[in-house]
Amino acid sequence: MIPLIELIRVHILLHVSKDKKTKMTHPIRTVFFIQAFIATSVIVFGYGFCGVGCAGSAVVGATVAIIPQSFFGYWVFRKHGARNAQKIARSFYIGEVLKLGITALLFAIVWTIIPDLEASAVVTSFVITIVAAQLSLPFMVNGL
Repeated sequence: MIPLIELIRVHILLHVSKDKKTKMTHPIRTVFFIQAFIATSVIVFGYGFCGVGCAGSAVVGATVAIIPQSFFGYWVFRKHGARNAQKIARSFYIGEVLKLGITALLFAIVWTIIPDLEASAVVTSFVITIVAAQLSLPFMVNGL
């Protein structure tokens, strides 16, 4: 089995342009890749140990984590450069508020619309996916 760090390194190297500037692609792609990999692992683990109901609940929890985080990443990183520092800082705060609001809205929708969810699987996959996103930031800053 290939370690997670090697998979992330390969992903980042594939998304670095071949010109002399070696400019990386949008940072949210790396975070999304890591979250999707971890979420898939949690879903497979849940299926193996608890069955289809647990895996389905894990899918819901991971989705509730990934959608707002992706929106946040797009919102914050849409501007770049030193001249836009104030706009970036403002976008960060607005993006964080929107991310929290979208997360709350998605959880409200999920708990009211989808019957027979296993709460432990939903919350566990949500937390693990969020932690994966937070732990991916040092990899992006250090260039892996």
